[in-house]
Amino acid sequence: MEKISKTILFTAEDLQLAYSTHFRKAYPVRSRLLLIVGGISIVIGLFLLVLQFYMKGLNYTNWAAWFLLCYGVFIAILYFYNLKTIGKRMYTKMPDFKNPFNYIFTAENIQVTSDNVNTTNNWEYYQSAMINEMVIMIYPNKFRFSLFPKKYFTDEEYATLKQWVRAKIKTKETK
Repeated sequence: MEKISKTILFTAEDLQLAYSTHFRKAYPVRSRLLLIVGGISIVIGLFLLVLQFYMKGLNYTNWAAWFLLCYGVFIAILYFYNLKTIGKRMYTKMPDFKNPFNYIFTAENIQVTSDNVNTTNNWEYYQSAMINEMVIMIYPNKFRFSLFPKKYFTDEEYATLKQWVRAKIKTKETK
């Protein structure tokens, strides 16, 4: 296959898939830092309550312990809320994603056109890539990425695109 031409109209679910994959795989510890802080806060709060119980009996007036417990639970809820909604929130903040993007992939480059974009980038322009069974994400830098969900490609096109990405870009395979 010499070239793949696709017109993609991204959805909020596409961005949700990409962002959740990006944060879990590119930043496995940093993306879970809020959850870790929340867990530590809960453990310390419980420890303070147990310590007070053994020192003074049945008295639950340790405000620091209750604050740490509530803070930990709040942080955990916030973490899961952000993880489940970041793509959908970003979709509403980026109006360009509501317009179709026309892509032409070849073994040498990627051409992108839409209402506000008209560019051709060689594969060498991209620093890294992340491939899994649902989406291919290519990164021109650490913080930006282009996404190509599998649902917009036939199996043959997706396999060819993965082959080109693996051959031209430093790739991280994920599950």
